[in-house]
Amino acid sequence: MMKMMVVEDETILREGICHVGDWASCGGEICAAASNGQEALEAIEQDKPDILVTDVVMPVMDGLELTKSVYEKYPDIRVILLSGHEEFEFVKKAMEYKACNYLLKPAKIEKLMEVVTAVREEIESERRLRNKMEQSIPIVKEHYMNQLIGGLEVDRRQIRQQFDFLGIDLDLENITVLTCELDNYLEDRMEIQLALLQLQEISQEVLGGDCQGTILNDLKDREVIVCNCPKEMNRRDFALFLQGKALRIQRQMKELTDKTVSVGISRIIPDILRLSKAYKEAEKALSYRFFMGTESIVFIGDIEREQRGNSVLVKEREESLAECIQVGDSEGTRRILPQYFEALLEYSAEGQAYIMEKLKAFVSFLERTLDIESPTDRQDIRKELGELSAALSEQEKYPTMGQVEQFVRTVLVNVSDRINADRLLRNEGIIEKAKKYIKHNLAGDVSLITVAESVFVSPNYLSFLFKENGENFKDYVVRVKMERAKEMLEEGSSTLNQVAHELGYKDGRYLSQIYKKFWGRDSGSVEVSAPQK
Repeated sequence: MMKMMVVEDETILREGICHVGDWASCGGEICAAASNGQEALEAIEQDKPDILVTDVVMPVMDGLELTKSVYEKYPDIRVILLSGHEEFEFVKKAMEYKACNYLLKPAKIEKLMEVVTAVREEIESERRLRNKMEQSIPIVKEHYMNQLIGGLEVDRRQIRQQFDFLGIDLDLENITVLTCELDNYLEDRMEIQLALLQLQEISQEVLGGDCQGTILNDLKDREVIVCNCPKEMNRRDFALFLQGKALRIQRQMKELTDKTVSVGISRIIPDILRLSKAYKEAEKALSYRFFMGTESIVFIGDIEREQRGNSVLVKEREESLAECIQVGDSEGTRRILPQYFEALLEYSAEGQAYIMEKLKAFVSFLERTLDIESPTDRQDIRKELGELSAALSEQEKYPTMGQVEQFVRTVLVNVSDRINADRLLRNEGIIEKAKKYIKHNLAGDVSLITVAESVFVSPNYLSFLFKENGENFKDYVVRVKMERAKEMLEEGSSTLNQVAHELGYKDGRYLSQIYKKFWGRDSGSVEVSAPQK
């Protein structure tokens, strides 16, 4: 219900308006009555009416003076004037004081009720509109500030008008931008919005009234603080002031939400028209979190463009790392990976995106060049490398170089382990085939070259596999022959010469020498038979 006050010096008229009219049906109720303007002003402060129905000609303070005072002190109160005057100048004066309606006396109560109803509807409509505007102003404010930091071209006068309309407490000179970003990667939109809301509340509390400014969220889910350098503070003191505020924001955010935040800070710009430049500086400063780690506070002025990285060194490290992975050398992979990332770190001036592209190119090279025997392992490893490459495209998941290195190390060491397992399994198969060939061809040519050809590997590689398996190739061949010689001699059905012939030796005497050297005793009582004619 709208609260109404009636101001009329004639008691009969005042009482009549208060009690005859069916104000409830108009959506109103009488909250107070007064006999003159002065009395009405005293009652307004206490009763706070929405609608004021007042006569014009009254003692002490007339209706026009009352209307003027109400307009100046209580602009939301609507005034309905009742008067016998119908001169144009009088009506014009009343309208200057924003009287919303003017009725000539004597006015019928029904007519007054119609006017009150119309005024009540107008008030309600305006309140609904005001509520909508109040609800939308934070959204409009954030949208406008995002346009400004994004490079909207407008003049200072327009900016000042918008700031005043939207209630943005920011001067147009000596401005700094801070970008604050969560270090924790979040996928759920509700969780992101909640975290940003908590961050904004903390930032507002920390900044308080210590400096003019405004806080918004940009289009990249980051908090942006735009603030003025106080006139009484020099640049050095202001930098220390901002660092202290940023540290407090970080500490309170971690204590209240267990989430960490990094902050990038721009230089002080002299004019609001360069706001987008300051925002880009704050973004660039924040991007150095990738190299400095989480919970960083980075001033753009502290970042000096570093010399471009050593491309030869990076290439050497890539080649060494690729070689280790390709042969399944997991220890070598673990050893060289930190060296590789150390070489990449020299490219920090190029930014996170550049380093991620370098890593993706290296992973793509591995996908093309890895030689894996097992079809299943080959498919799984290529899938794992493909997922690694895709993950490196999602930079927001890995805000620091350390996190990227840890993730890449986990994947590449796992790939190296699997290649090593595949290599060992393949090598075991090669050795088994070589041993089988030797055992079935003891009387023939079981030289390293011949056996290597039979299993389709190089002699050097076959020799390496036997040594890796704990016994060199020559020792294995001698051992197999001597074990077979012992078996045949113990059976007693063959002469020494026959045994020598079966094992590829020229005669029994030569076999006897090798036998004694291998077993530590001679070949026993078996005599060397003469060659059969």
